[in-house]
Amino acid sequence: MRKESLAALALTIVVGMIVIQGRAGQAPTTTVGVLPRAPDNTPDGRSPLELLRSTNTLDNVKGHQAIREQRSKLIEGLLVIIDQDDDESDLVARWYKPKRTAMELLGELRPDDPATIRAIAKHLKYEVKDPFGGTSAVGNLDRQYPAVGALVRIGHPALPHAWYRIAMADDPLERELCA
Repeated sequence: MRKESLAALALTIVVGMIVIQGRAGQAPTTTVGVLPRAPDNTPDGRSPLELLRSTNTLDNVKGHQAIREQRSKLIEGLLVIIDQDDDESDLVARWYKPKRTAMELLGELRPDDPATIRAIAKHLKYEVKDPFGGTSAVGNLDRQYPAVGALVRIGHPALPHAWYRIAMADDPLERELCA
């Protein structure tokens, strides 16, 4: 199975586990349940991708805007998942938890806003063990610590947060993970 197919399957599984509810002017609250699907179509009945394919410039702008909105909602939902408590002490069992998958997907989405990057960086020391082996080898810290992997994939926008953590961390492990 291709990596893209696995990521899409994981996204379907992870995103289907939460509900984000909120009203205008109120902070969202979360409950366990099924996340409503993002609308496939815009108010005029066409999908964002159809709008992008259109030769009409206004349709292109609407399609781009709809896709950015869907991406923002997805990132918001993934942040809710990584902030959920994970009381699992078995590092191999953690590999299969939504928290690790959400961190991996955040890395693939490469959000660049500072608040999202700080939210990911809060979980730097969240450790998992790859059930297929290899996490103890040098160079696999991004698999053993999913938040590190996400920040590495995000790249340049994450650098100031890593430097800050290196400068402020009392924990040698945290400094090593940021280096």
